[in-house]
Amino acid sequence: MLIIFMTVEDSQERNFISELYENTKARLIGVADHILHNYQDAEDAVQDVFLKMIPRTRKLESMSPDERAAFLAVCVMNQARDVLRKRASRKEEALTEEIPDREAETQMYSAEQRSGILRFLDRQEERKKQIFELHYVFGFRYGEIAGLLGMTAEAVQKTISRLKRELQLFLEEQEEVR
Repeated sequence: MLIIFMTVEDSQERNFISELYENTKARLIGVADHILHNYQDAEDAVQDVFLKMIPRTRKLESMSPDERAAFLAVCVMNQARDVLRKRASRKEEALTEEIPDREAETQMYSAEQRSGILRFLDRQEERKKQIFELHYVFGFRYGEIAGLLGMTAEAVQKTISRLKRELQLFLEEQEEVR
């Protein structure tokens, strides 16, 4: 965070960025950690996003708090995905937690289900993937997503409804294959 402060010369902008960072970092780190499954990498991703936002401080100031939160969440999701792509290109494996023996079967099943959802989402276009994640993973309402992505709330609702039906069919097909 010190680097962020050092790069902002205007004290008013520095205060704005500092307050914005302090007020949103926990949620944004949670967003990144959900994707990266590594807290340190998640913190780094959030800080990278804030460094990229410094030249856009005026734009951030002009947004409503809900628009700003949604915008930053999408930026953090994209940054986290970039980190994953870099990991894959270097063929590094992320550290995983050990699963206790008594819970292994339950956690493996939920991991299989999560894996199926991720495979389904990988097949979707980026906009649909963002809508799905913003709503189901991060709890944004239809109107918030609509404002961020320049859509109507009804279009967001229909997209989510379709994705939900398609996901259910996809998971049923995966179960039949096993």
